[in-house]
Amino acid sequence: MISQTPLQIFEFFNRLVYIKRDDLLHPLFSGNKARKFASLLKQELKSKTLISYGGNQSNALQSLALLSLLKDCNLIYFTTPFSKALLQESEGNFAYALKSGVVEFRETPHPQEESQKYALQNPQALFIPQGGSVELAMEGMRELSEELRKQTGDLKSPIFFYSSGIGTASLTLAQFDLEVYTALGAGKLEDLLQRFSHYPKSPKVLESEFHLPFGKPHTKVWEMYEYWMGQGVEFDLLYDCLLWIKIKENLARFEDREIVFIHSGGLMGNITQEKRYRLKNLC
Repeated sequence: MISQTPLQIFEFFNRLVYIKRDDLLHPLFSGNKARKFASLLKQELKSKTLISYGGNQSNALQSLALLSLLKDCNLIYFTTPFSKALLQESEGNFAYALKSGVVEFRETPHPQEESQKYALQNPQALFIPQGGSVELAMEGMRELSEELRKQTGDLKSPIFFYSSGIGTASLTLAQFDLEVYTALGAGKLEDLLQRFSHYPKSPKVLESEFHLPFGKPHTKVWEMYEYWMGQGVEFDLLYDCLLWIKIKENLARFEDREIVFIHSGGLMGNITQEKRYRLKNLC
């Protein structure tokens, strides 16, 4: 199911950039989630129970629901209590997971604590931390690093950009001796740096004057989204578009380097995020 994706050249504000099209891995299992969970595709999971937690509209939820369907297992997912608006949602990551029939939701004000407690009480189940873990992601990111080396072998001095939520994908990829840059996509910068500090190699965090609370609609993000849509590539509104904004601010810094951007997928999340932009008249 996971196959090599193309590396394509585009123009970005008078610069040539390279995009690793991991959004093309699979219509529903793509981007960094597919890479992080790739090792699960090779495991025998039939009738097994997966346990995880996180946001009720997260890309990881959708990816784990699809993986559970493919592997004939089930997923117990701990998340915050549902709102009426969420239950009326007919599209997006939550709607997909709900309709899949393989996800049992556990609503709680404390998803992380409750899921970890449940996992300890059920050691036969497979616990997957929010967004995955570095250990789980190693196999998929090793494969990605090998593809990138082959595809960028003729470039003089490439640097690799990978967006971050809690940083699992960019952190794992950095372990394979690639020069990886990322930017804060969610949470606090000090938490991201603290997580990186536990590993021998870590991504470089791109500095920027542009700061945005997680998920908050902003005209700059929508403008970047439209810029890439105009070139025929859709990026997610939560992470990738934000990283592109920060790359744009730092273009002069990388004038002697080849920019390689790894598409993080997550496009199903745009369905619900676009509605937020429309409600605020930002698109």
